[in-house]
Amino acid sequence: MAQRILSLLTGLNRLGTTVIVATHDLGLITATPGAQLIRLENGNLVDPTGALRNPPVARQFRDVAS
Repeated sequence: MAQRILSLLTGLNRLGTTVIVATHDLGLITATPGAQLIRLENGNLVDPTGALRNPPVARQFRDVAS
């Protein structure tokens, strides 16, 4: 069931929608192409990938209706 929902969310993301998922299942996140991980540990924000120090550059998306 979780994999079906993740598949739908991945499809929305490909269309340009930002998707935020809170989960305890790290396997689910690691199986998601392009996922960025931000963790909470003991109530503190942990930045294992450096994504917060080096945020991604904003991208332009084409209009899918065209």
